[in-house]
Amino acid sequence: MLCSVTPTPKILLQNSWKLKLSWDLPLPDEIVKPFLKWWNEIKILSDVGIPRYFEINDSPQMHVFVDACKEAYAIRIFFRSNTSQGVKVAFVREKSRVAPLNIP
Repeated sequence: MLCSVTPTPKILLQNSWKLKLSWDLPLPDEIVKPFLKWWNEIKILSDVGIPRYFEINDSPQMHVFVDACKEAYAIRIFFRSNTSQGVKVAFVREKSRVAPLNIP
C-alpha cells in the first residue's frame, strides 16, 4: 500500500526540476518542508501489514476507487466478501502515477 506515499516525493522532485536550480544550490523551503513532513509520516509504514488471503463465497464484490488531480492519479482495489464471521474486506492492488512534466 505504498501507492499513497510514493507520489509525494515524485511530485516534489518534479517541482525541484521545474526550478532549474544548479546542482550545488540548496533546495528552497517550498521543497524541503513538504519533503520533511512526508519523511516523518512514512515512519508509520513499518506497522502496516497486508494479508493476502481472500475468502470467496456466493457474493464476492470488487470495489475500485480512483482519484486524480493535475499532478498524479491513483487506483486502489479491494475485495469484499460476506463470510460466516461477517463482512471481510481485503486489499487487492493499487497503482499510482505522477503526471509527466510538459517540456516546452
